[in-house]
Parts: sequence; structure tokens; C-alpha cells
Amino acid sequence: NNLDDEKTIQMGPRTSSHKMIQLALAQDQNDLSKYLKDAIATNQHQDYSYSLQYSGSIDWASSHHSAALVDQMETAATSFAWIAIANNDNCTWPALFLPKGTDLILLYDSNALVKTKRRNGNGRPIKLDFGLWNQLSHIHVHWLSLSHPPETLANMITRILLGSDAGNATNKIDTEDDTTPLKSDSTAATFNGMAVSLKTKGSTCKVHCIGENWMWNAAHYRSCHVQHLCFDLDSKTFVLPTTSTAEESSNHNDSLLPLLLPMDSVSTWVDPQTTKVMMGHSIRHSTSKDAWFPQQQSSRQKQHYDSYYALDPNVVWLPFFAEQPNINNPGHLLWDFWLPMFTLVELFLITQEEEDGAKMRESLPTLLLTNLDSSCTKGATTDPSCYKMVSKFLPLLGVPNDSLVSTTESQLQAPNTEDANSPQLVCAENGLMGIGMLTDHGSKKHGQLAEDYQSVQNIGRGPMFWRFRNFMLKNLKQQQQQQQQGVVESSSNGRRPPWKITFSVNSSQNPSRRRNMERQIEVAQKVFPPGETNELGIVVESVQLDQLTLEAQTNLMDETAVFVSVMGGSASTAMFLRRDTSLILYYNDIDDFVKGKNSKTVDGSTMPNRMDWDFWNNASYLRVHWLPIQTMDSENDLKSFARLLQVEVNTAMHTMA
Repeated sequence: NNLDDEKTIQMGPRTSSHKMIQLALAQDQNDLSKYLKDAIATNQHQDYSYSLQYSGSIDWASSHHSAALVDQMETAATSFAWIAIANNDNCTWPALFLPKGTDLILLYDSNALVKTKRRNGNGRPIKLDFGLWNQLSHIHVHWLSLSHPPETLANMITRILLGSDAGNATNKIDTEDDTTPLKSDSTAATFNGMAVSLKTKGSTCKVHCIGENWMWNAAHYRSCHVQHLCFDLDSKTFVLPTTSTAEESSNHNDSLLPLLLPMDSVSTWVDPQTTKVMMGHSIRHSTSKDAWFPQQQSSRQKQHYDSYYALDPNVVWLPFFAEQPNINNPGHLLWDFWLPMFTLVELFLITQEEEDGAKMRESLPTLLLTNLDSSCTKGATTDPSCYKMVSKFLPLLGVPNDSLVSTTESQLQAPNTEDANSPQLVCAENGLMGIGMLTDHGSKKHGQLAEDYQSVQNIGRGPMFWRFRNFMLKNLKQQQQQQQQGVVESSSNGRRPPWKITFSVNSSQNPSRRRNMERQIEVAQKVFPPGETNELGIVVESVQLDQLTLEAQTNLMDETAVFVSVMGGSASTAMFLRRDTSLILYYNDIDDFVKGKNSKTVDGSTMPNRMDWDFWNNASYLRVHWLPIQTMDSENDLKSFARLLQVEVNTAMHTMA
């Protein structure tokens, strides 16, 4: 905040109704500036006044004083919107300091094309840094072509701004109830086991999507936050309702949608043809038919949309598709479903305030999961083992088992539902969708192909993995009524004796990976024998994880300093280890090798599959080691294993004592 002794940036928009729109345009954009001023003056809402401030390009390299930089940052931090030439860094960089919920409109040149090897057709327009801007979830980022007539472009920009919550937006959950229940006994109503109340004040949904790449696979990268996501009890589908009072504005936006060019994008408008997301299908094998989005419906299409049953404001709705058989595996379940869901909540900064002693602190909300098909839910006949696996791990998300219901089986339990005038919507203040590329492996497999090793999906996600781990443990402890205050790491500040070396035995159905670890356990017991000679109090223990409850597994990880396992889905339990503990994974170099081009190692041998390497090698809170199965019982390997145990235990003593 203090980049200069005499300048302090006041973060956040002005508190008055005066909202500043900042123009960072080139000298030849005077026509756009004029049309934009006229359009805003004509269309502005009566509760607001707008002013435009022109800013030309600035040569920051020639600036010798930080005051100019601070001025631009302060201007952005107090602006309602920032409109800039897309490929001019001098015009765009201050937009990083826009307040939450404001709008950045980037104007690109349709004639400046990327280089392409295609013989027919032109390349795509250059959009510098789109990978940064289109991942910013705290602001709304839009792209419009300068080839639009200035008057049309001004109208588009005006509609974007007038439909925005810019300057007033917050994703903190509002627990203030400004509506009145129709019935005094409405609090007795439930939907899929979650409490709902009857509301008479209609609300129009707002959509904000990130991740646009303008390619055929855009749905793979797109994630969306929907404010006021609803479920139609008649059609058993998710809908985006529009109240009668908001239809005029919505229809105006619909009339502008056809004017958008293929490379334009408005992150707060929904195009029924192109605004789609992936909900859990495999990215590698999905098609455009797998993409999904709630249906848009207005009060004219459906009666009783101006009243609805409201879920608790703290509930965030997460529709998803439980792809089988992947969700049957604990590793797939945690990293292909639970992790992306947690990521969505973090991406869109949705929090609630709760008491922490005498203080208030932000925490993550309650999640409601609804399966978009009939599989993997209670009572499903197609694969009952799937629901058994999912229900075992639901407590990690803080989700009650009874609330996981498919769309076709979702039910409202409320008084007078047979009344013809009874509302037909159940709504949540916040809904999130778009799992897509948020899994641990994205469009890659888990290490079975050579191409899986040519790019890294999880760079920089180590701190998120740690927060994900803590989030799940906290939920589990809350359900067991053993909640601890603050971040759940342990019952004390450091690790307490006895120190455990835990072996996961017979953890795979694959014969080459199903190992009893007998020789390795013997080595550990020789290095750290029981009795007085074991001054460190090391305990060597072997377990078969699939025979333990989820609570027992996480408690075991809390007591473990070194965890030894073969690679695979069963090793996913190791993500509950504490910070600075060690994970030793044995990979299958007997009959499991990567396939595809460039699968040879430096010495010419074929590379063994190191399953889930992308997750483990980026889990920065752990020390991860990989050892081969084929020679694991040789004398040389056992000596190396013994030395590794000594080093890791000593390291744990110094880092965690």
C-alpha cells in the first residue's frame, strides 16, 4: 500500500454513487470516447452518475518517480471500470488493481493476427496476456473488437457496465435476510435434506465465467459463478431465472449477442449456444455434447418465478456429473472431483464469516452437491459400489450423505406444495460449475503416456493442496464433533512422540503392485528396533488401508512421520500427512511402462509409469521420493532404503519437533 512516502493507495471503489470509468485509449479513439459518453448519458440508471476520464499511453520506462505509478494504481483501485487497448501493456497493467467485481474491457485489433501455418483462412487476432486476464476471477474481463462501429461498441460497453455490480460486488455470503417468509412454518421445509425458506421477492441471476480461450475446447477451460442458481421442481433441471422486472434489460443484452464477433467475449453474458462447461466428464474423451449449462428461463415462460424456496445463504450449490468408473477410485474421487470443487470455491473467493472466539474470521461455505445423472447416488442400481465409495468420502467436503441426490430424484418437502400457486423454484445465492481443467491432471492421463510428462499441470498449486487438505480434515472433525479452532494441523504445535513409520501393504489389486513390504518392514525394525535402544521412540507399523475407516486413516496419517506405499489410488491417503513429513512411493518398473513417442529415458530404456507424479511432485508440504519395485528387495536397494529412513526421520525431528 505504501509505494511512496507521500502516496497511499486507497483500495476499493468510492463509497458514493459516483463511479469512475477509466479510459486508457490511443489518440485515434476520440470517436469511441464521444459515443461512449453519449451512450452512458442516455442509458444510465437513475441512481448513478458516470464520468469518463481519458488516459493516453504513458512511457513508464521514462518515468523517474514512483508517484506516476502510484497515481495509476490508485486510479484503478477506485474505478468502476477500466477500458483499454488490449495489446498495449501501458494501458492494461493498472487494471490488476481494480476492486473486486469491477469490469475490465479490453479492445483488440481484429487485423493484428497471430502467425499460423494454416494455408486457408486467416490467423486469430492477437490477444496479449489473455492467459492472465481470463483467469482473473475477482474482476469481470471482456474482449471486444475495435472493428465494431464506434456507436455499436459504445452501446455494448454501456450494457456491460449497466448490468454489472461493479464497485459493489462481494462474494462474502450475506447472512442478512431481506425477504419475508410466506408461511410462518416455512422453516420446516427442506430440499434434499437441506433447510429452505419461502421467499416472495424475486431475484435475477448473474453469471460470471472465466477461462475463455475461443477454441473448440473452451468448455474444458471455462468455470462459472452463478448468483441465484435455481432448480425447477417441475422439469427437474437447473435454470437461470429472470424476474419480470429484469426482463427488459435481459432482452436488450440478447439483442446485442448476435453482434458479437466469434473472438469477442463478455464474461457476464450467457450465450445459450456457446456458454457451456464440463461437469466431471473425462477431458480426454469428451465431446461437445458432454458440455452443460443451466437453461435460461424468464417469468413469462414460467409462472411463479417471482417467488421461490431459498436455501440457506451459506450454501453453495455444485452440480456435477459423476463419471464412472473413475469416481469409484479414491484417488480419482479426491483429485478429479473433490479438489476441483474446492478449487472453484477458492477461485471465486466465496466465503462466509464465522465467530472465532471474540473475533470474526472468514471460512469456506457449506456445499450442496447434486448429480446431473442417476448414477452414483443412494439407491442407484447401476453401480452401488460407486455410492459406497463416494458416501465414505463425502464427510471430507462437509456434505451430509442424504443431500447427495440426482436431479431426477431431488425433492422438496414443504407445506402446501400441492397448491397451484406454490413456487416451482429452489434457489441458492451462489452456484459454481465447470470442473474441466481443475483436476490434478487436466487433459493428460495420470502418467501412463509419455506426453503426460512433457507438461506440468500443478505448478504452484502446493499451497492450495495444503489448504485443501486442511479443509477436508476440518470438515471431518466437525462431523465427528471434534472441531478444533483455527487451521487443523495437529492437537499441538509440533509432532509428539511416538514417531511412526507406516507401511501400506497389499494396497493394490494389480499383482505387480500388490506388495506386503515384508523385507522393508524388517529393515525399518532393524534400524529402529523396539525397546530402550530406540532412543527416538520410533514405532514401525503396517496397515491395510481399505480395512480402516476414513477417520482411522486420517488419524494414522496425523501420527506418521514417514509413509511407505506403492503408487496408485490407495496412496491418495498420504495427502493427509502433516507438513514436512515424508512419502516414499514404489513405482512399477516390472510391467507398467509409459506408451507413446519419446517414452525412452536418457539411457535408452523405457520409462516406467509413475502414476500421479504431477500431484505428488508439486505437493510442496511433503518430501516425496520414488523407488523401483523390481529391485526393491535387493541388498543394494534395502541398504539405500535404510539410509533414506534414517535421513527422513532425522529431518522430521528437526523440522517438526
